[in-house]
Amino acid sequence: MHSKDREDSRREFIARIGFDAATLLVPVSFAGQAFGQACAPPGNTANPVAWTRDCRTIQARRPASTLTASEITKLKNAYKAMRDLAVSDPADPRGFTHQANIHCHNCGGGGSSIQVHGTLRFLPWHRAYLYFHERILGHLIGDTNFRLPFWDWENPAHRKMPGAYTNPNNATNPLFNGTRALGPADDLDPTSGQPATALAQTNFNDFSPELEGAPHGSVHVDVGGDMGAFNSAARDPIFYAHHSNVDKIWSDWMAADVTHTAPATAAWQNQTQGFFDENKTWRTIRNIDVVNHEPNLRYRYAGRSYDFISIRCFLRWDIVANVSLVNARIRIAPLARTTLRNTMEKSVTHLRIIDPKLPSDRSANYNVYYDERDAKENKGKGAGTYLGMLSVVLMDKESAHGASIPRQADFDLSPKLKALLDKTDDIDLYYVDRNDKQGSRVSKLPFRSVQMRVAKES
Repeated sequence: MHSKDREDSRREFIARIGFDAATLLVPVSFAGQAFGQACAPPGNTANPVAWTRDCRTIQARRPASTLTASEITKLKNAYKAMRDLAVSDPADPRGFTHQANIHCHNCGGGGSSIQVHGTLRFLPWHRAYLYFHERILGHLIGDTNFRLPFWDWENPAHRKMPGAYTNPNNATNPLFNGTRALGPADDLDPTSGQPATALAQTNFNDFSPELEGAPHGSVHVDVGGDMGAFNSAARDPIFYAHHSNVDKIWSDWMAADVTHTAPATAAWQNQTQGFFDENKTWRTIRNIDVVNHEPNLRYRYAGRSYDFISIRCFLRWDIVANVSLVNARIRIAPLARTTLRNTMEKSVTHLRIIDPKLPSDRSANYNVYYDERDAKENKGKGAGTYLGMLSVVLMDKESAHGASIPRQADFDLSPKLKALLDKTDDIDLYYVDRNDKQGSRVSKLPFRSVQMRVAKES
């Protein structure tokens, strides 16, 4: 795709989506039933069979960019079989169209009674979705050892879309999707695909929304096309490799510390998700069933864990008192400044923005700064006052079913804390569309409240 066309395409999709860097979806009403019916699961779902166990051998999910030629062939054959099934038997729930509609129904405002995005259901639901999708793919090619690959976009060497999905970059490739704004030669923006802030969280209730916003949301926006809205995202095969990496980040976070656990409430653990399995049986599976994926779901992750995990292990987070909003500006009281100066050499400091207010009529990745001049230059990570990114993704391209609104977002202040504390006046935050290279539409970022959180390293 020509660079200008790609940018125009990206702007179009960025003008239509909407999800945010940290979390819970605002409840939305459905404009009509036709869309929900189109995405609804086929067949009888009235008498589900509970999932019990998986007897396959444990196999590795591997980085998509490191697959061998034979593994790429197997992956393409599996998706070709799934696409062919959608044509030969449109009512079969294992066909690609119905597989994509699962996400449309439950995540894109497609009529489901459950809410996945913006809730603590986000990670277990998607893990279960990928698990049954993976089993179907393996069944269609007669290989119980088949496992999905993951797109390890946090690795600087793998920021292009994996070659299996773009070579050839046309409809003869079962992994191709012609709506993408991200071309085969394009790298994800350096500010996308960074899980460090999410991995720094010490409880699931903070980890899940932080991961869901960015990098999860930012990669959706960067790929664009069908990936740019939740109702159509799963029509692109790269969706499953993307979410496999999101799932890996959850797995890495759990492995990083014994205190990193899933919610212990019975309500969360016993929440059930429904999917058709490889034999077209409607199954239910609980959140608690998917937490330990290696013994239960029979896959593990190959490749490196995040370096971040091995170098930072937090004891606990403390909220710094006397950081408040005065006339919608951040004010750090003298005592709080002293506390932060005394700890900044031996701790990590996050700025937590609660209920940031962003446009809800389009999808976009927004750069956030604490200096208006830097926001107008919009250099991203190259600016000293750049804080990070907020991602927004619409539920559907037509914005008929609303957009997610962020509840909170954390920015790592550690490398820039001294400069920020040297500012003696109150602080405004500014946001600008990451693709606005001229910073022509800089806006102040309103939000409900703010915290500064400090964690000492062990």
